[in-house]
Amino acid sequence: TTAKEKAKIQGNMIGRKAYWPSKDVPLEVPPFQVEVVNSEKSTAMIKQKIILKNLKENSERVFTQIISTSWTEGSDITDLPSILNLLHSLLKHRLESPNSTIIMHCTDSISKT
Repeated sequence: TTAKEKAKIQGNMIGRKAYWPSKDVPLEVPPFQVEVVNSEKSTAMIKQKIILKNLKENSERVFTQIISTSWTEGSDITDLPSILNLLHSLLKHRLESPNSTIIMHCTDSISKT
C-alpha cells in the first residue's frame, strides 16, 4: 500500500490530493507535517486533535478541528437543531480549553462553515 493510498479516506480529499491526514498516516507538505493524534466521532461531528509540525524550524502547534457531518453534500444548512448542536460543541470545547485554536470544517468543503 502506498502512502497516497493510505492517506485517501473519505472527507480529506480535494480532487486526488489529501488536505488532511488520516488518523494512521501523517500528511507531509514540506516543511510541514500534519498528524491527527486523537479523533472522536459523534452523531453530528468529528472532533480531532491535530499537531502541525514545522520540520524545518523544529516547532509544533496543537489545535482542534471540528468537522460537521450533519450537513450532507449540497444541502442547505438551515436545520436549526444541527446549528445549535454545533454551537454547543464549540462552546463546550472553548470552556474546556480556553486558549486552544479551533478549526471548523464541513465534510464536503463548500463553504458551509
